Amino acid sequence: MQHFDVPGQQQQSPGVQRELSAYFSEEFFDTRSIFSEASLLERQLSDQLHVAAQQALAPAQQLPQTGPWVPEEPLLFAEPGLRFVPVPAVTGFAGFWEVVPERTTPHPQPIDVALGASYIVRKVHKSLPGMDLKEVNNQLLLSAQPKFLPPGLPAAYTEVFEKNSQAGGSWNMRRDMRLGSTVGKIYMTECGMLILRSECKPAFGRKVDIILEDYLTLEEGGTVIVDRMCCLEVATGRRIEQVQVARLRPEKA
Repeated sequence: MQHFDVPGQQQQSPGVQRELSAYFSEEFFDTRSIFSEASLLERQLSDQLHVAAQQALAPAQQLPQTGPWVPEEPLLFAEPGLRFVPVPAVTGFAGFWEVVPERTTPHPQPIDVALGASYIVRKVHKSLPGMDLKEVNNQLLLSAQPKFLPPGLPAAYTEVFEKNSQAGGSWNMRRDMRLGSTVGKIYMTECGMLILRSECKPAFGRKVDIILEDYLTLEEGGTVIVDRMCCLEVATGRRIEQVQVARLRPEKA
């Protein structure tokens, strides 16, 4: 076959062609190496970002709390992860709270039924219009004044909770109106929940027979209180819960 030379094109010797071929081959491999390294760095960065995102989504591991404002024993009905703070002088829960029947567990209430409360006790509890919370001298006072009360009993029932938990709790009457005593303690959480814990003992016994825990939260800008009332009957291990919702009564002018 006849070979035609292109005018102006200089013929290259076989040695030069081999050198050029080797040069371009090396440049090709160097370029591919650069792209490979860039791809590797991109994958590593993507993996690091993925790990960082997973760590951000994972719940933070918090150290155990210590201090006189932290319950000495775990609360029985508390949701996991609660963080406790000292109970302030003003908690925001003070006021007279009128029961909202449509949002409250109806009567006879589960705790009364489970503990075998008498007809009189159930009637007294049903007649309660609400609860009165006051904050006086570093104490929280919870008072209730039933509309129905049998003769011989005080007109109002009051529980006292010392905000300084180092005091070891306060002695109160039993809510089930049985003879005996109750030791109450108060706690506050970072999320603004107020917790009242009461351990009840019979009149002639040293062992706790009932443990009560009230978990109080505020709704609707602090005008509604929700009380998740919990009870443990120690002898049987039976756990009972009920809810009382109440609305803040405006102060009279």
